[in-house]
Amino acid sequence: MAKHNPSKAIAQLKPRARDLLEIIRKAAIDSGNVGFSEHALDRMEERNITTIDVLRVLRTGDIFGDIEAGRQAGEWKCKMVARKKGSRDIGVATVVLRSGRLFLKTVEWEDR
Repeated sequence: MAKHNPSKAIAQLKPRARDLLEIIRKAAIDSGNVGFSEHALDRMEERNITTIDVLRVLRTGDIFGDIEAGRQAGEWKCKMVARKKGSRDIGVATVVLRSGRLFLKTVEWEDR
């Protein structure tokens, strides 16, 4: 009989993109659910991307690329992307926390 080893990591089931997208969009309705890293704030200032621009990306954008597990169980990382009207695409590296809040790691122009 195999012994249970509690020190082994438990595999997490990656959420479907549409499910994670729904969580992000709902959380972003209330800007109080969105936290910014110092790095993200610095990049926003450097790139002339406003908080309103970032919230619009979170509320209307799409997930671009892979969804990855975050540092803590139940956290997920992805990049949200949307076009700024009359400009370029904005990418927002987003961590969906277990609490349902969002933590933004960085903000960038997407030049594809």
